[in-house]
Amino acid sequence: GGGGGTTRYTVKFETNGGNAITSSSVTKNSVVKEPTAPAKEGFTFDGWYTDEKLTAKYDFASKVTKEATCTETGTMTYTCLCGDSYTEQIDALGHKLTSWSEIEAAACTDHGVSVRFCTQCGMIENREIAPLGHTDADGDGACDTCGTVLNPAPGQPDIETGEENENTMTAWEKVAAWIQSFLDQIKQLLSLIFRK
Repeated sequence: GGGGGTTRYTVKFETNGGNAITSSSVTKNSVVKEPTAPAKEGFTFDGWYTDEKLTAKYDFASKVTKEATCTETGTMTYTCLCGDSYTEQIDALGHKLTSWSEIEAAACTDHGVSVRFCTQCGMIENREIAPLGHTDADGDGACDTCGTVLNPAPGQPDIETGEENENTMTAWEKVAAWIQSFLDQIKQLLSLIFRK
């Protein structure tokens, strides 16, 4: 032998919510054995179909000559006792995708990544997650998540321009500066009134 091997196809049975039916493995140009009808409470089984819309009944005397995949159509060949035959297209299965799973979280300035995959063929899709951006809910001038200084204190260089920052005080810093100024004025008045 030349070690060529036999071409085999896997035929999957979709029960649309009924109990699962084990896939069948068949060699090229052989027929698929009809499985036991699935059960689903409140429903009567009407037969096996080759399409999702349930319009074309499957003929178990037909032979799978090319297996359908997620993206490619397959071929079913029907042969008459007289020797004539014809082929019928088997619709591509379409991807059966998992839900998105985050594999790298987004940060304040960095993108994250999430993925999903096809449970039939293993195809993987990924998508980028937008950066979260900085937040300063407590008003202290720094990002609550990463600590980046967003609002530098007077006299400190601005992060974007590098220039000295004179007017970028937070609201609390302005209140504290006003109170300090007020207390300094009271001290001066008291020192004038109570001179020794």
